[in-house]
Amino acid sequence: MKNIYSIRLLIIAFLSAFAMSVCYSCSDDDGEGIKVYEYREQIGKKIKVLTDLQAESQFGLREGMYPETSKVILENAIAKLKDFLQTMKEGGVAEMQIPDETARLLKESDEKIAEFKATIRTEDLLVPAELQVNGKNGGYIDFGVHPEYSTFGEAGKQAFTVEFWVKLKDVEGFFYLISTFTDDERNDHERKGWCVNSYNYGGNNMRMTYGMGFNDLMEPAFGFTTVNEWVHLAVVTDETGVDGETSGGRPIMTKMYLNGELKLSTTSHQDASKPYAANSNNVPMVAFTGMSATGSRIEDKGANGSMKHLHIWNGAKTQDEIRQLMEYPEKVTGTESDLVCGWSFAKMALDDQDIKDLTGKYTARLVGDYSWIELE
Repeated sequence: MKNIYSIRLLIIAFLSAFAMSVCYSCSDDDGEGIKVYEYREQIGKKIKVLTDLQAESQFGLREGMYPETSKVILENAIAKLKDFLQTMKEGGVAEMQIPDETARLLKESDEKIAEFKATIRTEDLLVPAELQVNGKNGGYIDFGVHPEYSTFGEAGKQAFTVEFWVKLKDVEGFFYLISTFTDDERNDHERKGWCVNSYNYGGNNMRMTYGMGFNDLMEPAFGFTTVNEWVHLAVVTDETGVDGETSGGRPIMTKMYLNGELKLSTTSHQDASKPYAANSNNVPMVAFTGMSATGSRIEDKGANGSMKHLHIWNGAKTQDEIRQLMEYPEKVTGTESDLVCGWSFAKMALDDQDIKDLTGKYTARLVGDYSWIELE
């Protein structure tokens, strides 16, 4: 009887141990082994590490940022881990293979993290590029509100030079290239400031418009039809006489140059009692569009094209100086005593909303429809 009792105890103990073993291998929720659950948890944590790293990293051209192309390093690592998780859930991996495969993928992920971090920029990246602005679709450059762009000394004796490179996609209609001019179709505000614009009704013309009081303008112009080709434009203004010249007893107020060649030389079209009126309104200087006196963009004055090496000088440049600026625009450093402001727009901006000028005093921002075309 004792032997039978002992055998019964052994059987009970064996069955109890077997039952505990079966329960130990069961998941608390889905029937999978607890080790499988732990591996799934490890992979989930690694996915979060990768995802957080991407979300917390900055991408751009500045020092301390990552190239946009580096995102794919983390994205591929995340995708691999997610694919393996899905395969595990669907039973596509033998349980005995899960530990080694998990270890391999986690190791690869750590290597990808190191690879990603190694791509961080150690200096600002300046990429040669062309800025294309579609002003007819709402794009423009906003240079901010600064009286220095429009005021150049004593009224009636102001002198300044505006020069830049431009490439237009077309010359149709009436459009502004660069402007401090305040226009208002209601004619209930004075029109002030200056504007380089194109007006092709009755012939294609490149014009300089000066505000000279309520509805009074001076608008010298020369013939212009060039498209899809870079040209250098320069407008030199001196109310006391450009290069000291006069005509009919009146000072030559304006000279306009195309690719360094003089295209126009003229006195003021207005009475001497109506000098150039600087823009005192609270509106920005803009390119490829125009602004009303109340600061609203004039939608039908947009231009499509590119601009580079824009400089505004506090004084009247000679033709030789214009040619030097045209041939060697990169020599303008921003330290010149008579340089009001300047932007190269020859390299991709590090921040399209904060493009510092050469002097470091002013900031431009890009608005609406525009694009940077990287140059080889």
